[in-house]
Amino acid sequence: MSIPLLLGVAYAVLAALLLSLNLETKYRREIKIGAIIAVTLLYIGTYHGAQNRRGWAIADAPPN
Repeated sequence: MSIPLLLGVAYAVLAALLLSLNLETKYRREIKIGAIIAVTLLYIGTYHGAQNRRGWAIADAPPN
């Protein structure tokens, strides 16, 4: 399994757990909204952080 695929599966499981938490618990609304915002920011941060991992391993131009 590749790392991006594994990360995608892990985040899908995390989102499913968050949805389950929000549907089935009696927590206050503020806690639920905070959890949704935290997971959303985690998704965005990981996406932007992974952008630097793409491409060539060196700064030189690719060969023609």
